[in-house]
Amino acid sequence: MESVVESPLVQAVRHVAEGRRIIVRQRALIERLRASGHSTLRSEDTLDLFLRSQAIFEDDERRIRSGVEKLVGTPMAHDRPSRELDQ
Repeated sequence: MESVVESPLVQAVRHVAEGRRIIVRQRALIERLRASGHSTLRSEDTLDLFLRSQAIFEDDERRIRSGVEKLVGTPMAHDRPSRELDQ
Protein backbone atom coordinates (compact mmCIF):
# COMPACT_ATOMS: atom_id res chain seq x y z
CA MET A 1 0.00 0.00 0.00
CA GLU A 2 1.36 3.39 -0.99
CA SER A 3 1.72 6.00 1.74
CA VAL A 4 0.52 9.53 1.02
CA VAL A 5 2.31 12.35 2.80
CA GLU A 6 0.42 15.62 3.01
CA SER A 7 2.22 18.93 3.08
CA PRO A 8 1.55 21.01 6.17
CA LEU A 9 -0.57 23.42 4.11
CA VAL A 10 -2.66 20.65 2.56
CA GLN A 11 -3.20 19.16 6.00
CA ALA A 12 -4.17 22.54 7.47
CA VAL A 13 -6.64 23.20 4.64
CA ARG A 14 -8.15 19.75 5.17
CA HIS A 15 -8.51 20.36 8.92
CA VAL A 16 -10.26 23.68 8.29
CA ALA A 17 -12.66 22.09 5.78
CA GLU A 18 -13.45 19.13 8.05
CA GLY A 19 -13.96 21.48 10.98
CA ARG A 20 -16.43 23.55 8.98
CA ARG A 21 -18.45 20.44 8.11
CA ILE A 22 -18.49 19.32 11.75
CA ILE A 23 -19.71 22.75 12.89
CA VAL A 24 -22.50 22.79 10.31
CA ARG A 25 -23.64 19.33 11.47
CA GLN A 26 -23.49 20.35 15.14
CA ARG A 27 -25.57 23.46 14.49
CA ALA A 28 -28.15 21.36 12.64
CA LEU A 29 -28.26 18.93 15.58
CA ILE A 30 -28.88 21.82 17.99
CA GLU A 31 -31.74 23.08 15.84
CA ARG A 32 -33.31 19.60 15.67
CA LEU A 33 -33.03 19.20 19.44
CA ARG A 34 -34.48 22.65 20.05
CA ALA A 35 -37.35 22.02 17.61
CA SER A 36 -38.24 18.79 19.41
CA GLY A 37 -38.14 20.42 22.84
CA HIS A 38 -34.95 18.76 24.08
CA SER A 39 -32.16 20.40 26.02
CA THR A 40 -29.36 21.77 23.87
CA LEU A 41 -26.92 22.63 26.66
CA ARG A 42 -24.45 19.79 26.07
CA SER A 43 -24.70 20.17 22.31
CA GLU A 44 -24.05 23.89 22.60
CA ASP A 45 -21.05 23.23 24.85
CA THR A 46 -19.76 20.83 22.23
CA LEU A 47 -20.33 23.43 19.51
CA ASP A 48 -18.32 25.93 21.54
CA LEU A 49 -15.46 23.44 21.72
CA PHE A 50 -15.67 22.86 17.96
CA LEU A 51 -15.61 26.62 17.32
CA ARG A 52 -12.55 27.08 19.51
CA SER A 53 -10.82 24.19 17.74
CA GLN A 54 -11.77 25.68 14.39
CA ALA A 55 -10.17 28.99 15.33
CA ILE A 56 -6.94 27.09 16.06
CA PHE A 57 -7.14 25.26 12.72
CA GLU A 58 -7.73 28.54 10.85
CA ASP A 59 -4.90 30.30 12.68
CA ASP A 60 -2.60 27.41 11.82
CA GLU A 61 -3.61 27.59 8.15
CA ARG A 62 -2.95 31.36 8.07
CA ARG A 63 0.43 30.88 9.75
CA ILE A 64 1.46 28.22 7.24
CA ARG A 65 0.23 30.27 4.27
CA SER A 66 2.17 33.25 5.55
CA GLY A 67 5.32 31.15 5.78
CA VAL A 68 4.85 29.85 2.25
CA GLU A 69 4.23 33.37 0.96
CA LYS A 70 7.49 34.54 2.57
CA LEU A 71 9.36 31.66 0.95
CA VAL A 72 7.98 32.17 -2.55
CA GLY A 73 7.64 35.95 -2.32
CA THR A 74 4.09 35.98 -3.68
CA PRO A 75 0.81 36.26 -1.76
CA MET A 76 -1.33 33.14 -2.01
CA ALA A 77 -4.97 33.37 -3.04
CA HIS A 78 -7.44 32.92 -0.20
CA ASP A 79 -10.68 31.39 -1.39
CA ARG A 80 -12.91 32.03 1.63
CA PRO A 81 -13.44 34.31 4.60
CA SER A 82 -11.62 33.02 7.65
CA ARG A 83 -14.20 33.43 10.44
CA GLU A 84 -17.53 32.94 8.71
CA LEU A 85 -18.58 30.25 11.20
CA ASP A 86 -18.52 32.51 14.26
CA GLN A 87 -22.13 33.47 13.69
